[in-house]
Order: sequence, then C-alpha cells, then structure tokens
Amino acid sequence: MEIIQGGVTAAKGFKAAGMNAGIKNKTKKDMAMIFSEKPCVTAGTFTTNKVFAAPVKWDKNIVYNSEYSQAVVINSGVANACTGEEGDNACLREAQAVSKALGIPENSVLVASTGVIGMQLPMDTMVAGINALPSMLADTQEAGTQAAEAIMTTDTRSKQVAVTVDIKGKKVTVGGMCKGAGMIHPNMATMLCFITSDANIEKSALQKMTSAIVDDSFNMISVDGDTSTNDTVLVMANGMAENECIKENTPEYDEYFKALSYILTELSKMIAGDGEGCTCLFEVKVINAKERQQARTLAKSIVTSSLTKAAIFGHDANWGRILCAMGYSGADFEPEKVDIYFESSAGKLKIVENGKATDYSEEEATKILSQNPKLIKGYHLLALIQMKNHEWNKARRTLRKAARIDKTNTTTLRFLREVDEQTGVTTKLEKKGKKGFFHSGSSKQQEMDVLAPDQVVQQPVYRERSRISLFFVLMTGIVAGVGAFWMLAVPAIRQGIYKEANQQIVQYSESLASQAAELTKAQNDAKEATNSADEVTQQLTSEQTKSTSYQALLQAYADYQQKNLDDAALELQNVQADVLSDAQKTIYNTISQAVSSGNAGSDDTSGDGSDDSGDYDESDYYE
Repeated sequence: MEIIQGGVTAAKGFKAAGMNAGIKNKTKKDMAMIFSEKPCVTAGTFTTNKVFAAPVKWDKNIVYNSEYSQAVVINSGVANACTGEEGDNACLREAQAVSKALGIPENSVLVASTGVIGMQLPMDTMVAGINALPSMLADTQEAGTQAAEAIMTTDTRSKQVAVTVDIKGKKVTVGGMCKGAGMIHPNMATMLCFITSDANIEKSALQKMTSAIVDDSFNMISVDGDTSTNDTVLVMANGMAENECIKENTPEYDEYFKALSYILTELSKMIAGDGEGCTCLFEVKVINAKERQQARTLAKSIVTSSLTKAAIFGHDANWGRILCAMGYSGADFEPEKVDIYFESSAGKLKIVENGKATDYSEEEATKILSQNPKLIKGYHLLALIQMKNHEWNKARRTLRKAARIDKTNTTTLRFLREVDEQTGVTTKLEKKGKKGFFHSGSSKQQEMDVLAPDQVVQQPVYRERSRISLFFVLMTGIVAGVGAFWMLAVPAIRQGIYKEANQQIVQYSESLASQAAELTKAQNDAKEATNSADEVTQQLTSEQTKSTSYQALLQAYADYQQKNLDDAALELQNVQADVLSDAQKTIYNTISQAVSSGNAGSDDTSGDGSDDSGDYDESDYYE
C-alpha cells in the first residue's frame, strides 16, 4: 500500500466539483458533486439516531435496494433534518435534477446534507446549483479539494486522504473526503464521509468490510457526547482498475480491506482532531486483551471519559483517571496486571506497571503530553514564507517537522511536492530507525516516521540538546580521534611506515573537521528552530485567543436568544472584543446593550460569514 496525494478524484473515472450556490451566503462554498464515469457498487453505514434526516432515508434505500449508484450531490448550511414530507420530496427533486443534468437514472443518485436542523432546503437554489456543477466536474486534485471544502460547516479545515494498493498486479486506488467537528459520540460523528475507488469488488464484500471498518474507526471516536441526525458513510467502487473481482475470504479481500481501513481510520482521526473546541487529539491502544470486544470496551471507556479528556487537555499525567475509566467500563480484566504508557512524537514513557505507578518523571510526562498536533499549521505558514523567499531547503526541513506530526496531511504533501519540483529532489514517505550522535539510542531499535529524499545523503535528525551536551559530543569525538591516532600511528612508527601513518592522520583530521561542521550546523539549526517555534507559538496563541472569543460570542448569542441574560453576561467576559471583526462586534455590542438594560430579543443579526467559526445564525441546532 502506498499513500498518495488526493481525495475523491484520485481513483480512475471519478470527477468532483465544489461551488458557492448561495445556500449559506455569497462567499462560502456550500455545494459539491461527485460523479463516476461508470456505475458503482455501493456500500454505506448511517446514523443510529432514531431522529434521522431525509437524506439518510433516501441513501439507505439506494444503497440497500439499487444495483448501483453513479453520483452524489451534497450541500452544507441546511441539514434537511426534521423536515417531514417536504424534506423527503426535496431529496427526490435533487435526484431528479441530477438525473437530468448528468443523464443517469434518478435511483443512482445519492444525496447528503449537513447544516441547520429544522430548516427546509431552498430548492430553487439547490436546483440551480445542481445544474451548474456538471460543467465544473474534473478529475484533478484541485477539484477534489473544492468538493471537500464545500461540505464543511464548523470544520476548520478540509479532510482528504488517498492510497493505492496492488491487487494481483493491478493498481487499485482508494480516495476519500469527509467533514465533521461536533456531535461526535457514540457512533460515527456529525459527519459525512465519501469514499471512491476504482476497485472491481462484489457489493456484498464491500458492504461487509465497510461495516466492519466503520465499527473500528468512526464508531470509536468521541468529542462531545452527542449523536448526529445525518451521519453517513458512502463507499463507491466503479471497477475501472480492471482487477479480478474481489470476493470475501480471499487474499485480495484482505489487501483491499487494509487500504479501505487506512482511509476510514485516518479520516476518523482527522474529524476527532478537528473537534469543536479541541486542542489536542489522543488515541488509546489496548494490547493483550482476552478478546477483541474487551479491548474495544476498555478503549472506548477511556476515550469517552471527561476526566481523562481534561487531564490530556491540561497535559497532566493523571493515570488514575485512565484506570478508573477502565474499571467502570464493564470489561473483565485484572487491574493488578495493567501497564500504562504515554507516547507522542516527544517519546514514550511507562507510568504504570502492574497497576502501580512507576518512578516516572513528571517533567517528561508533561513534555510527551504537550505535543500539539495543531502546531502543524504553524509549520505550514513558516514553510510558505520560506518558499516565497526561495529558501527551498529550509522549507523542506520545516515540512519534515510537520510530517513528523502528521505524515498524511495533504497540505504538507502538497507543499513538499512544490519544493521537490523546484529542487529536483524527490521526497517520499519511509520508515527508518537510526542510532548515533544525532539519534536517540536505546537497547531496542526505535522506529520513527521520517521523510527522506531519494539519492540524497540523510540529514542528521535534530534533537533538542543543550550547549553542554553538544560540547560533550565534540570532546568525545576529539578523544576518539586521539585514540584512533595512536592506534594508527604507533604501529606505523614501529614499522617505519611514516608516510602511510601521516596520510591516515590527515584523513581522520578531515573526518573530525567534518564532525565539527555538523555540530556547528546542528547548533545553527537549533537556534533557527527556537526562533521558528517562538513565532509559531505567538501565532497559535493569537489564533487560540480568537477561537476562544468566537466560541464565547456564539454561546453568548445563543443565551441571548433564549433570554438567558445572566449566562450571556458570563460568556461575554470571555470575549476579547479587539479580535472580533466588525460584524462580530455588532453582535457583541447588541448583546452587551441587552445585558446592561436587561432586555433580550430575537435579533437575527449575523456576520458576513468571513470568519473561521461558522455562520452566526447556525447556532445551537447546527448538525
């Protein structure tokens, strides 16, 4: 299996498009379409909420009762949930419009919606958008990105991933996109997920593996404890890879299962990491359980524990909360045999052994828990600056740091490709484990994900070291050089081969000089990394302040609408007015005046949709 760039347009025969149809406002993309040149066998999983949206009802019928599908139309801004018969008719009208625009049967059209619950779809706007999208369809990566952006609601970034896998000599591609940020628990999330593939596979086999993988991916993430009305996962396979048909209980089934599992798992992590209000993402892995279900129960209990989430947020190694969550999970296990580890890009630390705390370093534990995946955005910004200044090697180093956090991030991969084009050096994903002066060493070989260029000398991996440590390393090298000198020179003197000895001395002196140069470079890199980190930290702090203010303002507005002026006043205390846009300040001032006067109204004031926090009129009932 190979990770590649792209999303729903990565597989053969698939095209996509995204546009602003005017459902939300006049600026944000809010409508997307996916189209396959050939009919697709289709699998799907859906929300378990008894209150489910009209598109869920429509898609279930298509997936379970139609032989194939060929297109999907998606809108954001309005969920088409709790809309009664009118909502059902809206799905039919969408399918009819797509059928006419693309020349395909209406029972091959899938529909999906996300946004405000209880609102009817603006069908005139929807139909106009459906008629416009076919001319925009393309099989490019950019077209896939446009579609991924169009389905976002409270998401802060688009989510895409793609891989290729060899199936009996045929290259099969699987790509996907999704959206989701809130209502994440207990099954799936506030999410829509669309997977495209050019695999030739039996419909029953595709449905079986999709259900199994979703159970271990989307059904294992949690943020806020709510279950959405619109959750949908759709997997489409058009067979254009021309591989031998994949059937159950075959090696080919297992290979394809791995590829699809990777796609769905990575997308589920992206959703959890982008959860509303989230500052970090943590993953629980249970090993040596008596059975699979026991492991699932234990892991999910820890993941959904509010106290555990609070500890992770605070970078606090409060392992008692983890063990506590395991204890009330209902799983049968022996507490006195439990070991607990914390692991991140900063290292791995054993904090509990046989149910008791180890003599671990609190400082080290905090360091491990403090690794922030959102730092990757800062690296992207820094890399862009370096690329603009044509500092391509610096940009490559910065992007490698981003890749250590998330090697599948599409922005990182896209920037690396541009750097590669400018430098003529190809960068690919690979795994290596090294020891030495510039690598952490232990009794066991450590495996780490790095990005290394083909046919280029491997750059030393920088680890934070003090000046004293660097001086120690240098002195160690010098001592080793002196020792090598005497081992080489003395026998030579004894044998009278002075010339050969002198040559070896010169060679080793040059080696020492090279080591010294590497050390100097490492020191310069350390200084550069420190400066970059300071810049990134400042930017992230600013962004966090804005995010906190936006969330507080949204909650204050919701309280104001419900005439809860006391609660609105409390939320306003968390808003820094100087970071707000003009439209947001208008809302802020309206609420402030109402709080001061004690009057609450039903003001429909909304922003212009230009901020990153979502539309103001899409508040408490946002699916």
